[in-house]
Amino acid sequence: MNPVPVIFTAVMLATSAFMVRADGGADLAKARGCTICHDVDQATVGPAFKAIAKKYADDADAPGRIAAKLRSGIGHVKPSGSDQDVDDLVAYILSLH
Repeated sequence: MNPVPVIFTAVMLATSAFMVRADGGADLAKARGCTICHDVDQATVGPAFKAIAKKYADDADAPGRIAAKLRSGIGHVKPSGSDQDVDDLVAYILSLH
């Protein structure tokens, strides 16, 4: 069996899943109320999404830690939506660096 098609398919699926999150992330952030306190470029009530992305750019564990913090509602307002929504929001924000 040639592993190239399998690897190519896995990479394409992972890339397309990320693109859906990144492209729809702004709409999801607005729908879930994140933009009440956060802006992409400027600090408002909370830090700018780009500042968050920059802060965690070199932290491989950041997505899981940030998602867990958001889901807990401790230290941050718990966003509405599913666990997948939270994961997608975190992926979108961290993609902005």
